[in-house]
Amino acid sequence: MSFYTLDDAPLVFVQRSSHEEVQYINRAAYNDVSQAIKCLNKNVEQFQNDQSITWTLRDEDGGELLGSICL
Repeated sequence: MSFYTLDDAPLVFVQRSSHEEVQYINRAAYNDVSQAIKCLNKNVEQFQNDQSITWTLRDEDGGELLGSICL
C-alpha cells in the first residue's frame, strides 16, 4: 500500500465522475479534475493533522492505482 500523489488526480477524477462508482461512496460525481486535486490535497492535510489516513492500492507490476481505503 502507498499514499495518493497528485499524479493520481486524473484517475481519481475518472473514478469519482462515474455515477456507477460514486453510488457506493455516497458523494456527488465529480465534474472536473480540479475536484480530484482538491480531494487529494484534503487527504494529505487530514493525514498531516492526524485526522484521517488514506492508503492506495496499486498494481504490483506497474504501480497503477486500483483503489483506496480511508480511515
